[in-house]
This record gives sequence, structure tokens and C-alpha cells, in this order.
Amino acid sequence: MDPLKQSFASTRLNKRMRVLSLKDLDAYSAYTLLNQNELRLCIEALVTHHTRFFREDEHFEKLSSQLLVDTAGVIKLWCAACSSGEEAYTLAIILDQWSRKGTERRYVIQASDISEQAVSVARAGIYRQSALALPQTDWLARYFQKGTGSQLGKCRVKAEFRAKINFHSHNLLTPAVEKIARDGPYDVIFCRNVLIYFEKSTQQAVIGNLLSCLKPGGHLIVGMAEHVDIQVQKITSLGSGVYKKM
Repeated sequence: MDPLKQSFASTRLNKRMRVLSLKDLDAYSAYTLLNQNELRLCIEALVTHHTRFFREDEHFEKLSSQLLVDTAGVIKLWCAACSSGEEAYTLAIILDQWSRKGTERRYVIQASDISEQAVSVARAGIYRQSALALPQTDWLARYFQKGTGSQLGKCRVKAEFRAKINFHSHNLLTPAVEKIARDGPYDVIFCRNVLIYFEKSTQQAVIGNLLSCLKPGGHLIVGMAEHVDIQVQKITSLGSGVYKKM
């Protein structure tokens, strides 16, 4: 393991190792293989949840102005590392705006994350109003309900829009399970700011699993600072983390 990644893992898992009186990562790794509940706790400790609404907004602008333009019918989209849901709901807003421009425009959104805890937060759809940072002020009333009383200062995604996203827990290192794959192949897959945490061989495995669920001509969108090896995968780069499946 890369020394920096090993240091990161040790720091994140140190508390669990102390609780279990295990001396190092090797001992802890062996323990998790025999204990499914500890494996779940390990995953929650290692996962980084850094996200926000309209993060890296160039991708949402490109989705609106280029990838969806002159498109009709049903658009199928998978948010493959949805964390606590901000990205998935951002996509729902973008696609709702797109669908309003034509009666034949409909969409399906699947969203997944390895963290069951994050998926639970995403399903609830409750966020601090100060964290929404919506491009248009009228979107707050259209897509969110303001909290009152003990929920003052918070907003919840309206029920009709929460219902438009199917949230699941899923490990990107495994092939898409039936509940995700059944809506594929997808027109667009977002998997942003995840690959940077993996070694190259793991990155290739994840990309391979994602591309198997993407339509020919469909688009894979990764983080602005991430890179996909187009010499290995059958895709072409459109720049800024956007790739097209050949």
C-alpha cells in the first residue's frame, strides 16, 4: 500500500483498533474478514464525505448546455458515489429543469454509495439552508421545504423530488447489482472525486464496472482533478473530467 494511504487508513482506523486491542492494520484487516459488522464500521471510518450542492458546477453546465440539448425521451442517469445526496439532488434539479422544456422529456436517476450511513442521510434529504448555494433563488421554494421549530435553518427536499431518486448502498468494486443495473444502460454516469482514493489497478476495475453500465455514446463524468486512462478504456476525453464511451 502507498505509504500516504497507509498513514491515512491507520489514522482513520486507530480508534477501532484500540477498542479491539489490535496492534496494527494487518491484524485489523484479518479481523474484519471474519466479522461483517466490523467491516461495515471499517467502511464508515474510511469513507470521506466531502460534497455540496452544485460542486464543480462546470459539469452541470455542460450537462444542461451540451449533453442534454435536443434530447428527447427518457434520460437515464446514475450518480455512482452520491455520498450524503447533494450531488444526486443537484442532478434532479438539472433534469427537472430540462424536462420542463418538453412534454416528451422524462428521466430516471439511480444513486449509490458504499456508506449505508451516507445513503440514509441522502434518502432523508435534509440540509442546512446556508449550504444549498442554489444558482437561482426561486429554486429554493420549488424544490425544498423550510424547516420550523427544532428544524429552523434547515431545508428538506420536497417529497415528490426525493421520490424521483432511487438510493442504494453499493460497492463500486463489484458489478452493478440488479436494482441499479435494471435501469441501465445509462446515458450519463457521475462518479466524481472517488478515483483519487484508489490505486491505479483499482481505478481501472471501478471504471470497467461503470462503463459496463454505460450506453455506447454515453458520458462518464469524473472529478475535475481525476484522470481516466483512455489507452486502456474504450473512451475518449472531452476535457474537464468528461469522457464519452466509444
